[in-house]
Amino acid sequence: MKKTISLILAFLFIFTSAFPIFATEQTTSNVDLKKSIEIAKQKLNISTDGFDFESSYSENRDRKKLWSLNWHSKDKSKKSINVTVDADSSDVIYYNTYSTSVNTSKIPKFSNDQALKAATDFANKLQSEKFKSTKLMDKQFDTMRDYTYYSDSYTFTFIRDINGIPYIDNNILINVDKNTLEITNYSLDWDDKLVPDKKEAMSIEDAKKVFKENLGIEPSYQLVYQDSYDDPKAILVYTYKNGNKPIDAISKEIVNYNNYYPMRSKEMKNEKVKGDVITPEEQKAIEDTSKLISKEKAIEFAKQYLEIDNYTLTNANLNKGYPKGSNPSWSLNWEFRDNNKETYEYKNCSVDAVTGQINDFYQGGSEFEPQTDLTPKYTRDSAKQLAVEFLKKIQSNKFNSTEYRHIESDYSIKEEKPTNYYYTFIRKVNDIACPFNTLNVSINAYTGQIVSFNMSWFDIDLPKSDNIISLEDAYTKLFDKMNFSLKYIRNTNLEESSAKPTEIKLVYMLDTTSNFIDAKTGNLLDYNGNPIKEQTKVSFTDIKGHWAEKDISTLLELGIIQEDSQTFCPKDNIKQKDFIKMLVNTFGPVYKFPVIPDDKNDSFYEEAINRKIIFPKEKSPKKFITRLEASKYLVRALNVAYIADLNGIYSPKFKDLKEKNNRDLGYISIISGLNILNGNNGYFGPDKNISRADTAVILIRFLKININNNE
Repeated sequence: MKKTISLILAFLFIFTSAFPIFATEQTTSNVDLKKSIEIAKQKLNISTDGFDFESSYSENRDRKKLWSLNWHSKDKSKKSINVTVDADSSDVIYYNTYSTSVNTSKIPKFSNDQALKAATDFANKLQSEKFKSTKLMDKQFDTMRDYTYYSDSYTFTFIRDINGIPYIDNNILINVDKNTLEITNYSLDWDDKLVPDKKEAMSIEDAKKVFKENLGIEPSYQLVYQDSYDDPKAILVYTYKNGNKPIDAISKEIVNYNNYYPMRSKEMKNEKVKGDVITPEEQKAIEDTSKLISKEKAIEFAKQYLEIDNYTLTNANLNKGYPKGSNPSWSLNWEFRDNNKETYEYKNCSVDAVTGQINDFYQGGSEFEPQTDLTPKYTRDSAKQLAVEFLKKIQSNKFNSTEYRHIESDYSIKEEKPTNYYYTFIRKVNDIACPFNTLNVSINAYTGQIVSFNMSWFDIDLPKSDNIISLEDAYTKLFDKMNFSLKYIRNTNLEESSAKPTEIKLVYMLDTTSNFIDAKTGNLLDYNGNPIKEQTKVSFTDIKGHWAEKDISTLLELGIIQEDSQTFCPKDNIKQKDFIKMLVNTFGPVYKFPVIPDDKNDSFYEEAINRKIIFPKEKSPKKFITRLEASKYLVRALNVAYIADLNGIYSPKFKDLKEKNNRDLGYISIISGLNILNGNNGYFGPDKNISRADTAVILIRFLKININNNE
């Protein structure tokens, strides 16, 4: 899924980096506006009667000349058609059609295989020669259920293959409507440039050596979040020491390429105390707050490191400690303006509200602007010594347990005369990196001033470091499981002029499936610290020819049935835990469930209880469920249980329901009325257990319910 998103974003870059010139005949391209319209209508077989039309022309950094054609229907269907034509090659490189019509069924009319054939036929029609040199991108790992579950279309990405080497930035991407097999989106991203010859590439063994020497992995503690709560957990893994980056297969240099991960921060909510009675929890919060230092005291601590005598305090906030259990902190902001000199300066500081220690500060403005007419007074090495002296003064004990790491942003542009130098020191515990505990300092290259300081330091229990796999074993698993191999990439050098075309590089690189290897088991882990399961196409060996085969296969393809076994056991009665898991899965891939023992299924039960599908007193994981119980869970899942509870409006239409109470009668009447669970020969059999095959058929009917009002 991440790869699909990155491919779409890469394609959009073609347009966002272009300089638009509204449609004109004064272009030097082979294809004018009239011809581009004819190409679009002929190749895509589209009719544009009753549509408004507009166009634009652009040329991007790689000198591609593009006609953008846009049609919008005049009627209420709100249909739009968007096409981009390459004005030199006559290729259709983008096509999208959109309508406001909505299909509410989550069960696709056509299968993934049928849609793949439609996509293949379309690609062959538009780009026969190019399509011959592509391969369908396979999903290697199942880290979360496919987001296309909610989509009306299947997505297929065909990656260009050059003599057995994938060019991951060249591709054909196609979306196919699940219910009509119509092509709703198509994009072609293709370079006509010469690519580096793989004969000039170093060997994979040499590449691994370069990786180990320049990037490397190391044992490391990492913070992960395994549930919906705020409490993080530390895990022990092998992870990248200097990032996961490609290695130029010819020059052996490290290539900066698409590595960016946003940080996360939280602030305390200002909650009001309601009611006349103070609860014990509220009383504790009040007492804890009374122990905090005042704003004025926090300012005094800040003055030890910041000159703020002529500054005005603009904001002061008391923030909750993060992660949970950490001390609250004062966040203070000052500014200074000199209108005569037209200067503006500001200073920010965070102070621990319990201990008074400085968590971070930053100062900037006119005083710290680059002095291009002067030569920096300090080199990186001499300024680093200033940083070390400062850290020994402000956090001596913590600094003594750290080591220096040179960290360079992939997107940073190197300056001939740097204004500031940045230094990061990472905590080591028993010679294992603890990268969520860091001290960070920046020094002004001209004055030697401490421009910024940040301490990110969480006191959290760390797992034992005994019995971990060796570094060499970790490398072996990394290179094998993460597909360290030759690939072509399109590289944009941000240090050069934006007018310079992008380069095609032949690189050795890992897949970006995971950042963590479990230090004890060697398994790949996701960002929550859970094992990543390699995705293999499961096909049950015991459903061939079974009357519920089609429905079982559909639920398996949608990810609603999640089994590792090769057998489904359709005749077996279904246990409550399995029914609840499948029913919760019908709501889509919104929830990330941690890996848990099979006999608990706590996360699925938690979600079912939150949705009021099942109540805590009803929880009995290993119990076989009856047709009446299944009816209750399904009616509650449809959010119409309140109707089942209405008195006096139901009469039994099944012979075996006369003795049932009104609520049970309501559930059965609704579920049978919706054709989800029916009777047989006038009997419903409320106390009869349902089989796993029955469950598959029931859930398909459940998903086909149209909740929209019909005329």
